Amino acid sequence: REHPPHSSMEGAATKAVCSCLRGVKLRVPEATRDRFYRGALGMVPSSPDALDRFTFCRQRDGQFLELCCPPGCGRGTFPRSGCYWKCGIMSPDIDTLSQHLGQHGYGFGGGDQFQDIGYLAHGSDESGMTTELLQHTFADTFAQLSERPPRAVEDATLGQLTVRTADIAATLRFWRDGLGFAILSHQEVTAYGFALYFLAGRECGEEPADPNAVELREALWQQPFVTLEIQYTTGSPGNFSKFEPAPEGSAGFEGVVVGYAPGERDALLAQVKAVAGIGIEEGGLLRDPNGIPVFLEEASFLQKVG
Repeated sequence: REHPPHSSMEGAATKAVCSCLRGVKLRVPEATRDRFYRGALGMVPSSPDALDRFTFCRQRDGQFLELCCPPGCGRGTFPRSGCYWKCGIMSPDIDTLSQHLGQHGYGFGGGDQFQDIGYLAHGSDESGMTTELLQHTFADTFAQLSERPPRAVEDATLGQLTVRTADIAATLRFWRDGLGFAILSHQEVTAYGFALYFLAGRECGEEPADPNAVELREALWQQPFVTLEIQYTTGSPGNFSKFEPAPEGSAGFEGVVVGYAPGERDALLAQVKAVAGIGIEEGGLLRDPNGIPVFLEEASFLQKVG
């Protein structure tokens, strides 16, 4: 079995134009926003004038969830073959965080060490969307701590957006070569027939020499920024479907907000079109090879290159 060709993406490290993952757009019931994200998780507005964007106090550069709550929005349907999988919340102690969420009426259960990938738990809210809790450390590392971390809830951050693709090569060309993201980790899950890529904007650091290295993983779960996690099958071609908007009145995933350095919008768009063959749609919207809407906006903390 062959891996997606890293060699075709070697030029990404020298690209002059890069971008970053700013936020994730979700459509949710008002109760999910108020009870789960704001109440149970303690998320706060990302800025005084951004009433629909919420972040964590420890979050790097105010990366956010944009929560749209139209009247009458109800529970959505999220098939395992769908393009959108989940958002992930990272914490130093997910068992304590899970207990805290349980006190608010959300059942996540205890954590479990999943192979050499992470110590994690899963649950859902009124929207029907899956949320993953991912601990900063593996179970055996946590067991060696002299005391439990005291801020399991306060130190939580938005850690991941997870999507699925049936075309990993095209997806990596778009995100890595086109938008200038860095591959931070590549993780094989051979027993289940899939693998994972984790990417982030290059303001979060350069690519490691060996993204397959297991020893990188715990440090990845401790970072205060959001990664894009991409799942793909490693056997026969995957049957993951492309993005489809949620039906009216249902919760759903609505896209990704990507930030660019002041003055670099046109150069970034030209790079995406040249490398990935994707042009911008009317209204300033990009779509990745899976059809995921990518909304561009200026990010003042990014430095223009050159």
